[in-house]
Amino acid sequence: MKATIFSHKDIIGTTDLEVGDFSMGGLFGNFYPNEIYFDKVQKYVWKFWASPKVNYEEWNSLNFNVQLENGMFLMPVGGITFDDIEELKSEPKRIDLAGIDTKIIEEPWEAISIDEKLAFEIELSKETNTSGSYLNIFNPKRGKHILSEVAASAFCKDSTADNILFEIHSKVLEQRFALVHLTWSGKSESAKFPQTELFADFDEFKHCRMYPGRNE
Repeated sequence: MKATIFSHKDIIGTTDLEVGDFSMGGLFGNFYPNEIYFDKVQKYVWKFWASPKVNYEEWNSLNFNVQLENGMFLMPVGGITFDDIEELKSEPKRIDLAGIDTKIIEEPWEAISIDEKLAFEIELSKETNTSGSYLNIFNPKRGKHILSEVAASAFCKDSTADNILFEIHSKVLEQRFALVHLTWSGKSESAKFPQTELFADFDEFKHCRMYPGRNE
């Protein structure tokens, strides 16, 4: 599975991912960095491995995202790491992703760009009064909307109806996906908005919404 790696909106390299541990959602692959990685990110990777106590706030601030060739963004709830240490800087590099829902590795509804992904997540956080980032899953904020205590990652979209599919992780909800019709109000309005439909897993979403929508 060919994929592009981002730090914020910058492409920092590419990879060809393989499933390492299907049950644990572990993916890995050789990492092919570009100049932006060497200029802006590598020093933090070296520091990550060299520090006896990792500064996860600093690490998470790099805001890594992984987009497959088909346009789908992955949500590695177990984190992303790069096998790259200063003492062996000339050696081939590797990327590891943990906590991927391996059932979702297929063609999405409609692919989104990195700009769209970040914009959707920011808007969702405003409308539901939460962080909107899977990196804050262990520090949820309470609110009225059903998604106010979830970590969410924009997944794909339905441009005909302006709906966004988010993969979600929560301590209070069993469902793994939420289809959200954002209001683009830039603020929290009520428990009813943005309109949200929950799905137990990607299979339920596919059979209930994605496939029927394509047939129509």
